[in-house]
Parts: sequence; C-alpha cells; structure tokens
Amino acid sequence: MTKNNEIPMSFLIEKQSLKEADGADELKMEIDETNELLYGVNDTPSWPSLIAMGFQQTMVAASGAIVLPLLIASFVCAEHNDAVKLKLIGTTLVMVGVATVLQTVLGVRLPLLQGPSFAFLPAIIAMVKLPEFQCPTSAGTLINGSDNGHDDLVWMPRLQAVQGGYIAASSVQMLLGMSGLVGVLVRYIGPLTVAPLMALLSITIVDKALEQMSLHWISLVSVAALLLFSLYLCDVSVPLPSVTFSPYSVKAKKQRIFGLFPYLLAIILVWTMCLILTYTFFGENDKAARTDLKVKILYSAPWFRLPYPGQWGMPIFKAGVIMGMVGGTVASVVESVGDYQACARVCRQPPPPSHAVNRGIFMEGFGCFLGSCFGGVAMTSFSQNIGVIGSTRVASRNVMVAAGCVFIVMGIFTKFGALLAMLPTPIVGSILCVASASVGGVGLSSIQMIDAAKSRNMSILGLAIMGGLMIPRYLHLHPITVGPPAFKDTINILFGIEMLVGGIIGFILDNTVPGATRAERGLVHEVQELTTNNRLQKSVYQLNDPISKRIRTNPILSRLPIIG
Repeated sequence: MTKNNEIPMSFLIEKQSLKEADGADELKMEIDETNELLYGVNDTPSWPSLIAMGFQQTMVAASGAIVLPLLIASFVCAEHNDAVKLKLIGTTLVMVGVATVLQTVLGVRLPLLQGPSFAFLPAIIAMVKLPEFQCPTSAGTLINGSDNGHDDLVWMPRLQAVQGGYIAASSVQMLLGMSGLVGVLVRYIGPLTVAPLMALLSITIVDKALEQMSLHWISLVSVAALLLFSLYLCDVSVPLPSVTFSPYSVKAKKQRIFGLFPYLLAIILVWTMCLILTYTFFGENDKAARTDLKVKILYSAPWFRLPYPGQWGMPIFKAGVIMGMVGGTVASVVESVGDYQACARVCRQPPPPSHAVNRGIFMEGFGCFLGSCFGGVAMTSFSQNIGVIGSTRVASRNVMVAAGCVFIVMGIFTKFGALLAMLPTPIVGSILCVASASVGGVGLSSIQMIDAAKSRNMSILGLAIMGGLMIPRYLHLHPITVGPPAFKDTINILFGIEMLVGGIIGFILDNTVPGATRAERGLVHEVQELTTNNRLQKSVYQLNDPISKRIRTNPILSRLPIIG
C-alpha cells in the first residue's frame, strides 16, 4: 500500500516493461491494488453520502464564492448596497455550480471544483486606482442599502468594465485550450514547476487566513476540530443506523464519518458553539464570532432569483483592464495545470494527457465566459478542494457534480446563499488555513518524483520559491512607472502574483539548466503517453462513450486538440 500523497509506482513503469505487459487488465489490477481511496474517481457513494460529501465541498469553497463577490462590490463602490451584493453572490454561486458540472463531466474529468479566481483581483485593484474609476468621497453619493438610479451611476460603469475584462480574458483562455498550446507546454511542466507554484499559493494565502483568524480565538477551536477529525479520528468508525427496504430492516452500520466529513462536522460544531456563546457569553469584543450581526443579510435576501445575461447592462471594454485580466488568465492557467497534476496524484491517477489538459483549460475558459456574461466573476479550479480530497480520500467525480448542483440551488434560492454568508469570518479563515496547508503539502509532495540528491534540482526549487516571494514584494514597494499605462499595469500585475512568478522561474530553469535527465527531473509524461491505451486512463480522462463516438465520427471535431 502507498501513502496518501504518493503516486503508485505502477505509473513509473519503464517503456520496455510496458511493452512486455500482458495487457491493460493486468496494469489496471496492479494500480487498483495500490489504491487506498475510499471512493475512486469513477465510484459513486450512496445518495445520502453523495449529497453530504457534495455539501462538504461547497462549504470549503463557500468562503471564496462569497468573499470575492463582496470584495468586487467594495471595489466598484457598491460596498453599502446590499441589493447589489446579494445579486453578485447569487449569480456567482449559480455560475460556480454550472462551471463545476461542465468541468467535471466535459472538461478534464477529474473531481475539480470550480470557484472564483483571485488571480484577476490585482487587475481589478489596478483598475480602481485609475482616476476615472475611483470611488466618490462624498457621503451623499453612496446611499446605504439603496438601489436607486443615482447609485447605479456610481457602481454600474465600474462593474461593466470588470465584466468586459472578464469576457475578454476568458475568450483568450478558451483560445489557449482549443489551440492545444497548453497541452504542448504541459509536457515540459514537471515537479520543479508545480511544487513551488503550489507552495507559493499556500504561502500567499497566509496573510488572508491570518487576517480572518486573528479576529477571534474561536478560529483556533475550529482549526483544532479540523485537525482532530481529519487526522486523529479519520479511521475511527462510528455505528450509525442503516435502513434497507427489500426486505425492510434497520441495523447499525459502522461509518468513518470523521474521515469522510471533517470539514462539515467542524463547521457544524464550531458554528453551533458560536450560536450558543452569542446568547450566553459573547460581548461587544466578540463581534467577529457572533451569529446575530449578519441577520439582516438573511432578511433582505429574496427567496428566489434566477440570474440572466447582461443583468448589469452592456459590458465596457478598456484596454488596460483587458491586459491586466489577460495577465490574470496566464496565472490562472498555470495554477490550473498544477491543480490538474496535483488532483491526479491525490486521486491515484496518471498525469492527465495533453488532450485532457487542453479540454480542461477550454472548459474553464468557457465557464468564465458564461459567468462573465451572466454578471458573475471569473473562475478557476479551487486548490483547497484538492486538499479535502486528500484528507477525506473521497475522489468521486460524482461528488463534485453533486457539489455543483448544491451551488446552483444555493444561488437560485437566495436565502441559502445568504445563510452561508452568515458564517463567522474566523471560521472561514480556519477553513482557508487548513485546506490551503493541505494544498501546499500535496504540491511539495511532488518533489519525491525528482532526484533530490542532485544539487541542480534543489537549487531550482529554492530559487523558484525565493524569487516568487521577492520579485512581487519588490514591485509592490517599487512599481514600474515608465512606459504607457497599459504596459505599466500589465507588468506590475503579472509580476506581482507570487505563484505565477515562482512557477515561471521554476519552468524556465528546469527546462534550460543542464545536468539532469527527464526521469531525474520527475517528468513522467513518457509513461503517460505509453499508457494512452490503458483502460483505466480511458475511463478517467476520456469523454463518455455516447459523446465520444459522436465527436469521433465528425471529421472536423475529431481533429481538435481537445479530443483524445
């Protein structure tokens, strides 16, 4: 048996041994024997477990799905407009669900949850610093909680500019996937690119998680509960009632509920504690953990609302905003490729082939395009949910489909989304902390694939992480001030993203510095190509037979790089 974060050695079979293999069945059996997952990618849990596991995934991603729309509302001068914020949250939740279902079923076909992308946030911040987009300072221009015509003139043009940038950037991402360019690059993206990228992703979240956790000590209780359930009690079985109807019987059946639902149980436990302490112990200094301060969001939310395209009006296309958003697209694509490889490792699957990566990037761009047209935010694969897969050992694709459906229901029935928005901020920070730590661990675990005895590899890893931290911090202190505004904004935004800079440094050095073979660099794509006919890989990365057969019979569609 292998450890949770180790890829089975079956995937590292040499070319000669593959030629001598008796068939795909033998290789598939060997991989299955090394699999410690409770549910594999193609497995489907029972309906109650499926819904509960899907809901758990939504709870982990809920912080980003709610926080980013609220941040955008504040940047476009709608911070005090509850109606706009609720519309943004509802639209984002619906489109997150739609994008998740599309990516899981038609995209890369790994259990990846799509969520709002923070990679585009630097472009929005740069936009609102421009004189024409700065918020008015007059108190009379922002009317608290209103949605009147004068208020519309303040926030709507800014939101339309954000929407236009999202649409342009998502179109570029779809082109990258459809052209097959990403699939070509993925052959040269190895552990020395993925490890620093994922590590820097976790490091950059430290400030945000610390900011939220430091609001109240209840966040430490939440972290302790998460660690207790996911690490110490993960293998403890608890007898639960089980009902069968043919014939009818009720009996106790042991379930690993702590290992299956660590995040959900921790959230329920700590949220209940906050509810009790709100009416028994918490005072004025405990506002961050009180459960009664956000009740007005629940009361003001409508019961039902269906988002529609163009709800903010016609998008506005600004060159500087578009260039910044395209820079965010580059960062998002690099992060997504790393997420695909990390998710494949956690799910005990071979690295995704080039056609699956192309299709995943295309479908991710298509999801962003839909979300932008409907007035939501751009989306990317959520790394935190990969950490949940690693801790729960539930890699079922259908669990992510269920999570997407839960998001859609939450977005349409706005009261549910508003209830989720009432989750105390310190608890959100603790979830972000633990899930991001798991992501960083998964990313760093990929260095076991390289030859760590070579100083060349260790130097590249260290330089990538150090450069990813230093260059963005330098540009933050000394931003580029020469050249056209679009050029300055693009450079400052692109090289101000830690994970992008670290990933680029690792990629360039790994592919230009001599002194190591592809095997010593941890590149296993030769094995990936050799196992293209493997029945396991077909069942995971290729489209379902009815869809695949129709595409393959079409002379045009069958030649696209997104078709395997």
